[in-house]
Amino acid sequence: VVVHLNDDHLIVCLPLLERGSSQQAHFAMPGLSQPVAWAMARSVEPIPGEVVVDPMCGSGIVLLEAAQCWHGAYYLGFDHDA
Repeated sequence: VVVHLNDDHLIVCLPLLERGSSQQAHFAMPGLSQPVAWAMARSVEPIPGEVVVDPMCGSGIVLLEAAQCWHGAYYLGFDHDA
């Protein structure tokens, strides 16, 4: 994780393709780490009644994180390879 902070901006860079195997011990399929998935879901901040569509969801971890934290929205994910 790389953080850049100045008087005007805060920039956080997360390694999306690098993760340890212990970080996803309870997920059978590979994918993003849970903190990265949560951060991606947080950037959307779904509100109740909204439909969130992830057309390339892979193992669906971003949708799972969003559904756990932001209740009341509808989550739809699909992936050609999944």
